[in-house]
Amino acid sequence: MLRLTCLALLCCVSVSANAQTRVFKCKGEQGQMIFSQQPCGENAEETTVRPPDTSTGPSAADKATWRRIAESNEVRELRREISRYEVRIRDLEEARDMDMQRLRDSGGTGNTPPGQTYEEGLQPQLDALAAGYQRRIDAEQKRIDEIESRISTLTKDQ
Repeated sequence: MLRLTCLALLCCVSVSANAQTRVFKCKGEQGQMIFSQQPCGENAEETTVRPPDTSTGPSAADKATWRRIAESNEVRELRREISRYEVRIRDLEEARDMDMQRLRDSGGTGNTPPGQTYEEGLQPQLDALAAGYQRRIDAEQKRIDEIESRISTLTKDQ
């Protein structure tokens, strides 16, 4: 067991010793550069070669790039969400218009007070119907405004 431990320690030491390698740089007979682990002549110049940095963590530039990509993706998704709310608003407006036309065609509830014309009796019903739809449309528009504010905040930082 002791031998195995000593062997493991020797391997660790040799690996760390190889982390910085001594290299000799010389000029060959025809002027070309020669690199060797052994001195290659009288004009040998010793240099130390270090391995490149192998850190696996992202650099600050990488983090900034990923942050911009994430923000861009979020903006794209928020714009899609706005499109969905705009479709809902159009659907509500179409439904409102159809309901109002149906109410006009049917003559309303038939509760026209005495002394009022058909149009005068129908108008409060149309107004109430339109107001109900408008509240729903306003709620959808408020959501759009909130999303646009979020987009503005995200794009201002870029």
